[in-house]
Amino acid sequence: MTVNELLELRKEAEDYIGGTTDEKIVSYNKRVIFVIDELVSAINAEHKIPFRLCPDDIKGFEYSDTPIPTSELCRSLNDLRLESMWSIRPSAITKGLYKMGYMTIDNASNKKIPNEKGERLGIIVEHKTSVRGTIYPVCRLNKSAQQFVVENINEILEQSRGKLPQ
Repeated sequence: MTVNELLELRKEAEDYIGGTTDEKIVSYNKRVIFVIDELVSAINAEHKIPFRLCPDDIKGFEYSDTPIPTSELCRSLNDLRLESMWSIRPSAITKGLYKMGYMTIDNASNKKIPNEKGERLGIIVEHKTSVRGTIYPVCRLNKSAQQFVVENINEILEQSRGKLPQ
């Protein structure tokens, strides 16, 4: 299928949204538009595209009631990505949260840890000991922090890549 054919399908989906009030059809067509946009971007760029979530993925996301590490949240999010997308890494989430003012740098370990704003959000820091005896911080996200990250993942990743004003 060519880019022009994809863009024609996108136009048809947009037109159909305007002509119906059926929420399931509107939701489906919005997903189609999202996928087409991502495919066209990938075709035009001839490489993988940045990770993005569409609103329906965010609505259906299952959160953990117990605090989880950022890496576990990343695994769940990566399960939702299109094959043409890069996977996300925990460092991208922490960097984005840092740029958004939810984290600071721990002087002792040089790692990102939650500041007061991050703690209010639900980012919890635990201190672990490495096999060499070094103490280092590990961040976990409670349910409300998980929800914030998932609902704002596109902006967090844009911040991480430095594409939005701080």
